[in-house]
Amino acid sequence: MYKLLSKNGQTFGFLLGAVVTGLFLLIMAGGWSKFSALGDSAEKYDTTIFNFGIYASIGLIIVGFVLWAFFSIFQMASNPKAAVRGLLGGVALIALFVISYLTASSEVTGPLAKSVENMGVGPTGLKLISGGITTSLILTLLAGVAILLSELRNFFK
Repeated sequence: MYKLLSKNGQTFGFLLGAVVTGLFLLIMAGGWSKFSALGDSAEKYDTTIFNFGIYASIGLIIVGFVLWAFFSIFQMASNPKAAVRGLLGGVALIALFVISYLTASSEVTGPLAKSVENMGVGPTGLKLISGGITTSLILTLLAGVAILLSELRNFFK
């Protein structure tokens, strides 16, 4: 199982993400006309067309974390020296999220304030959401830079 996932894990992850994204887009497209027809009414905040995407994202994050923890433990047991790099990467991710969380603001203004008020999200929840979004953006930028640098390196090899 480990060899299969180490060889094809990224492909499986990409395909799973593509399937979940496709399902979300189909579900959202099916209810978009009703959502758009609500205008600025309070009923717009009670819509459920985005729920699948939210729950699927949460589920994928949980599955990813559990698999990361399982394979980290497996790697530590089979090759302790190489496992240190993986643990350092996990610690770096957690540190990045903690820094993003601590620097996040719990103040919301404008149209978003109305949505947050209707959903009952408190200051801690707002900081968690903001920290998660900031962490995701930083990791996305780092991934883009890494891809760009690796392609440049390959070009000049």
